[in-house]
Amino acid sequence: MSITICIPSFMSGEFITSTFESLIKQDYKDFKVIIFVDPDLDNPTQDAINIDTYIKPFLSDSRFSMFLNKKRLGWSKNIAEILKKVNTPYFAILPHDDLWSPNYLSTLLKILESNPDAVCAYADFFTFGAEINYRKAVSIKQNDGLSLQVLSFLLQNMEAMPWRGLIRSSCLNKTNYFPQDNFQGLFTECEFAFSLFLSGKLIQIPEILYFKKIHPKEVMSCHRERILKQSKSKLFDGLMDHKEKMVLILQKLILINDDIKINSDIYFDALNLAISNRYQEIISKNLDSDQILHLNTIIKKYGACQHVESSGLLAKAYMCLYRHWRFLKEIKQIKIMADNAYSCLPNSSEVNLALAEVLIDEKNYDGALMHIAKSLETAHKTQTLSTQILLNKISLIYAPEN
Repeated sequence: MSITICIPSFMSGEFITSTFESLIKQDYKDFKVIIFVDPDLDNPTQDAINIDTYIKPFLSDSRFSMFLNKKRLGWSKNIAEILKKVNTPYFAILPHDDLWSPNYLSTLLKILESNPDAVCAYADFFTFGAEINYRKAVSIKQNDGLSLQVLSFLLQNMEAMPWRGLIRSSCLNKTNYFPQDNFQGLFTECEFAFSLFLSGKLIQIPEILYFKKIHPKEVMSCHRERILKQSKSKLFDGLMDHKEKMVLILQKLILINDDIKINSDIYFDALNLAISNRYQEIISKNLDSDQILHLNTIIKKYGACQHVESSGLLAKAYMCLYRHWRFLKEIKQIKIMADNAYSCLPNSSEVNLALAEVLIDEKNYDGALMHIAKSLETAHKTQTLSTQILLNKISLIYAPEN
């Protein structure tokens, strides 16, 4: 076997059969599947029925094996335990409710075999089960060197998508299997994805080969649980813990890459901007005075620069301030930040959406539609959800005259 497919499972129910079937349909067959089941201790009888009904029938395939944990480990610890079982050259982590295209493994394996300097190959995903389904990608250019790839990852808010890819098992001694924390695995997949750079480059396949299940709002998924069941103060502590771990990884990268070392300020500033963005996602869009001062310092620091990297940093800083002022309904500042972000990064989907929101506020619907259209031109390469939501909003309040 050349690939181990690691499936962490918790209260998977019937849907895990669809996940298994997507594996059986792979056109590349030389893999094995390890399932680690985290027990539902509140409903042990139903848990046992689910295992007998939906998992055990697939164990007749000699490639499939299952382990039942004695106690609930939590999603990140469960993954770490599976990874300790990996003894093949490659592995992939597949949550129990996601699906792969039939050519997923063959496509990614071919890329890794022809690029020995790459540690991971991953594809774009499309969601299913949501009210509005969308495409998502973390765009990293294959031909960029390691330093540019790392900066690109940081400027895209350190999104964890590469953790869903096909990965060389040789990286596990540098990732320490899978990161752990005391915050229900708050951002451990992001830390894992970032640590992959310690072993080589990443390769994005700009095709939809992965399908991510979005559960109804009333279902408490593991992702929702780690956000909604922790207090704001606990989330803040978790975010600071996450920042420390990302900084440690960046410091290790500085030791192995001279380009990152020479330009280390840019990398630390990009990391801090990503943390500010994450703060606004999970805690509050309203920033405190120290956070605002830090963002203004970055704007002053890079305002005179003409490099592409500085444009990305400036746009990120302006967008953090845009969200802050929009939360406070400061109309004048909202427009200033959106305009400034646009002047830095006019082809950004996120920035064009911000400008469209400003124009909607001003009831300039024609102008808003122009920026929504521009956002759609690039959103298919990153994330289409926000664009579709705003387009739905404007369609309810505006219809072009005949």
